[in-house]
Amino acid sequence: MASQGVNVSRHPPKGPTRSPPQIAKSDVNHPSQLQVLRYSALVAGLVYGVYHQSSINSQAKRAEIEHEYTRKERLIEQAKAEWKKKTQPQEAQTQVSGLITDPENPKFDLEAFLQAKAAANP
Repeated sequence: MASQGVNVSRHPPKGPTRSPPQIAKSDVNHPSQLQVLRYSALVAGLVYGVYHQSSINSQAKRAEIEHEYTRKERLIEQAKAEWKKKTQPQEAQTQVSGLITDPENPKFDLEAFLQAKAAANP
């Protein structure tokens, strides 16, 4: 029967022989040391993950607070502009035309007011 590709000679190989490398006992990790290393890495990863997530959450919270603050500032500025618009036209009309349009004002002239309205709406 022919061999199936396995060299089964009874003669030792020619040339120098290699012996397996010698490993010192101090280089070998004991299974318990390996487990300690694995769990230490796991715990370190969990601690880092918690720290990183808390920093992300605090940044998001700060951004939300800043956004709310700018929204309130914008609303305040809008309210101030509306207040000025509401109170300014009466004073502006008095300054531009010299005509007092406030009937509560003691210098209000009804005849001049009616003539100005008639001229504005033909």
